[in-house]
Amino acid sequence: MANEVDPVATGWSRVEEDWDSPEAHRRFLGLCAELDRLADAGTRYRSVRDNDPQRAETAAKQIDSVLAVAMAKLDVTKTVARPRKNRRVLYMAVGVALAMVVYVYMSLGGFR
Repeated sequence: MANEVDPVATGWSRVEEDWDSPEAHRRFLGLCAELDRLADAGTRYRSVRDNDPQRAETAAKQIDSVLAVAMAKLDVTKTVARPRKNRRVLYMAVGVALAMVVYVYMSLGGFR
């Protein structure tokens, strides 16, 4: 399937053709986010920022947008730790076990 067209490459050519259009950048960023290829978007914008002084400012803003979308995606997918519900039961069980150990120790003649 070497003849398949990369949708990110196609989207990027559209951005390059209409660089001054915020909508073109928004669509490209949405495509990359949907395909889980935000790193590709960042790489392309970073290359423009570093190599094309006339478009560097726009590219830098788009890098910030890529980072914002990536952080938002991370926030949505992060795992929330469940609170420990039975901590009181655990402490009671440890206390009872400790009391039993002390009782056995005392009945065997300990603490003389």
